[in-house]
Amino acid sequence: SLHDALPIYQSAFTTLLGPDHVFGANRIANLDPGIDENNLGCDRYVRPANAEEAAEVLKHCADNKIPVVTHGGRTGLAGGGRSRSGDIVLSTERMRPPIEIDAEERVAVVGAGWKLQEVQEACAKHNLSPGIDIAARGSATIGGMISTNAGGMEAWRNGMMRDRLLGMEVALTNGEVLSDLTRVKKANEGYDLKQIFCGAEGTLGVVTKAVLQLEALIPAGQTILTAQASAVDAIHVMRAIQDKGLLQRAEVMWATFAKENAKCLGLPHLTDFHDAPLYVIYEIIGDDEAALEILAPFMEDGTIQNALMAQLRGSGMRSGASAKTARRCSATTKPGPKAPPRSGSTCPCRWASWTPISPTCRPGWPSWTTFQPSTASAIWATATST
Repeated sequence: SLHDALPIYQSAFTTLLGPDHVFGANRIANLDPGIDENNLGCDRYVRPANAEEAAEVLKHCADNKIPVVTHGGRTGLAGGGRSRSGDIVLSTERMRPPIEIDAEERVAVVGAGWKLQEVQEACAKHNLSPGIDIAARGSATIGGMISTNAGGMEAWRNGMMRDRLLGMEVALTNGEVLSDLTRVKKANEGYDLKQIFCGAEGTLGVVTKAVLQLEALIPAGQTILTAQASAVDAIHVMRAIQDKGLLQRAEVMWATFAKENAKCLGLPHLTDFHDAPLYVIYEIIGDDEAALEILAPFMEDGTIQNALMAQLRGSGMRSGASAKTARRCSATTKPGPKAPPRSGSTCPCRWASWTPISPTCRPGWPSWTTFQPSTASAIWATATST
């Protein structure tokens, strides 16, 4: 059987990759399977370091009819990372050559094994961003995001993962390496082969490296959690923010989904938020004055039934609050408990709590429901867990 033949093939993998990078059952048992406990049902787990090694593994497996499952950060929710007895898992975790960033060209050359958050942090040093963000940023790898054509919270602005791609390197099952690491957007010669592999989930080849188009880093702004009656209302507010050029990202949660996840995450206070069909998180560029100015009409006409604004850790004022507003609202704005520190200048987890926007900020506004502080990082994870 294929299962019985695997020990024979292991010597070939060990010769190619070295004994430290070919795992048997005992070492596999110590690995984290990620989001799906069936991800590591394989008999062998191999870790090539580059495209050439990956291509050799794939050719050997193809010649001997050994099924291969490619793994990145194991954050996928659709079951594409599942493996079973007789399979080989090919992990891209060692494909981490130094990240190359050209700030003038606004491009980054990134190995498939780098995590999104690591790339974000490297780009932020140049005031740039990869132009994509997902909740699993601390685990999801660039190779996996390309293979699943990840979207995320900024897709409306910058497109899906395929829209971030300029070039790609791929290991093929015949032992060859397809390298098209172009660094320019205006490349219209011949077939655009990289788009065939983007979203193919490793079925046509293994993505080993990519060239990404970068964007200017948007300064941290205001994050508002709102309760609204319908998706139509949510889009109406989103378009108003977008038309002013101030929308960074937006996420919609059906209230039943949000509350069930809040229970699972141990966030009882979120389940007490305003009773409405759906919750929406808007991240608005600029200070709180700009955010409040946009939201005021929607509060007054009931399009937004209730809202909360995220608060910076240990500051006693809302994120990005202007000095004027901070003075005016200092009597009613209280700091929440500190959240676990997370790196990344644009990561929503910098917030400590959600604070009700004080009605004293806008005299005559209806009073916004008091909300007990809870960790904003967990709330954001709830919003983006799908």
